[in-house]
Amino acid sequence: MFRYSAAAIAGLVGKLHVGGKRGSRSLAVLAVALGLLVPLVLLVGSVSADPASDLSEAESRVAGAEADVSAAQQQLDRASADYDSAAKRAEQPAEAARSAQAEVREIRTELATEQRDARAEIAGLEEARSEEEEERDEAVSSGIGIALAALVAAAIALSWGWFRASPIVAPLVRMQLAQAVAICVGGGFLLLVIGAALAGDGVAGAIGTALVLLAFILPTALLLGRHSLEVERDEAKPQFGRKRMPEWVPRTTAGIFLLLFLTGLSISLFADEPEAASPSAELSREAEALERGPGAVRLSTAKAAAARTRERAANPLAQRASARADLRGAKRGLRGAEADLAAAEADEQRSSRRLKSALKAEERKAQEEAEREQRRIEEEEDELGEEESAGCESGYSPCVPSYPPDVDCADVAGSVTVTGSDPHGLDADGDGIGCE
Repeated sequence: MFRYSAAAIAGLVGKLHVGGKRGSRSLAVLAVALGLLVPLVLLVGSVSADPASDLSEAESRVAGAEADVSAAQQQLDRASADYDSAAKRAEQPAEAARSAQAEVREIRTELATEQRDARAEIAGLEEARSEEEEERDEAVSSGIGIALAALVAAAIALSWGWFRASPIVAPLVRMQLAQAVAICVGGGFLLLVIGAALAGDGVAGAIGTALVLLAFILPTALLLGRHSLEVERDEAKPQFGRKRMPEWVPRTTAGIFLLLFLTGLSISLFADEPEAASPSAELSREAEALERGPGAVRLSTAKAAAARTRERAANPLAQRASARADLRGAKRGLRGAEADLAAAEADEQRSSRRLKSALKAEERKAQEEAEREQRRIEEEEDELGEEESAGCESGYSPCVPSYPPDVDCADVAGSVTVTGSDPHGLDADGDGIGCE
């Protein structure tokens, strides 16, 4: 590292190694130069040691990172092999478990479809039966209502003489015809509204039907009774040329209404029963296919088989999952080691560049220092040459005559600074000052 500085110093020593007073003066100058140059070289060396140390550490880290990458790659290879082996062992059990589960889903879907269709069919049957029962109830109610209305009309026809003289008809005679018609029509309309509101099945339906029919029968009977009473009192002209109605007319009318009564009664008594078929036992089983019956047993058996298959596949699948986790961890480890290697290589490159830069800077500084020392020494040599040519011994200041001959302090005016060798022996105590 210090080869340039050492070469420069060796060159200087070679150039300055001369005999006599000139050589001693040169050695003194060299000592001073060394005193200045060596600390500088040591300083440069200490500064330059850091990049080299950094480079060495970076190379060590690169080597360690490469070893880590190699170890991580080996671990990844082992993990990959373990995963392949575990996946191969788990392939057949996993396929069996999937197949068993798929069979369970297929059976459940089939039974659910069968159950849904059966329940829809049962619902249709029940709805049809309900509609037929409602129709039958309405027919019974209508028959009873017709029978009641016909019975009232037959009673009026049979007791026509009493009816037209009853307190119900008498007030109508005292009214104007239009007023009587309005009252009868209004009463009939009221009965019609009430009967329509009660229409339906059951007792209320029967009463409603009877009221609807009586809404037409009673107003007609009341107006006919009023007219008959007016004719009898000579307050109105007969419509058919006779003052009294023949007896066969009310009887015939009563017979017709009795026939209507019997017809309504027979309708209510002999109404057809609902013809909608009840759900069969097989359809009922299909409607509960998922809960009970052969379908539920088949589904339960398939579930048990699937559970056993999953239990057999649990260990191989767990081993495969563990191997997969190890493989992922090995991949992450390899990526981390590769990242560390890349970082270490980048540090190595930076340290190498810094070291090269430091070495070049050191070479430039050493060369510049050597050139400066060379110039200084050459200047001193020039000065020494000038002093020697003037008869002065080198290494003394101020000028002392050259040796030989020997000069004593008596021959020198004042003290003398000794900077090199002391051929005259002027510095007896060696403190650098002679002739004190």
